[in-house]
Amino acid sequence: LRLACRTQTSFVINNQNDDIMHIDSLYTSCECTTASIDLTDIEPRGKAIVNVIFKADKIEHFMREIYADIRGGKQIIMTINGEAIE
Repeated sequence: LRLACRTQTSFVINNQNDDIMHIDSLYTSCECTTASIDLTDIEPRGKAIVNVIFKADKIEHFMREIYADIRGGKQIIMTINGEAIE
């Protein structure tokens, strides 16, 4: 049995500050999950979209995290979870 489950979702990062928010890096908790962001410099009151793809190769409950490191030492953590089934 070879499972090829693919799940795709998106997150919105809102900049509610008066300064530009710089996303220094974007990474995931495992190689089965990929993430991309449409902007790395988010204007004040602006937003960026993070697109996430998870590919399962077995039947399992999954929980994966996506990390956005923000200049200045802060981090945003986004989480996806669900069931990979046949």
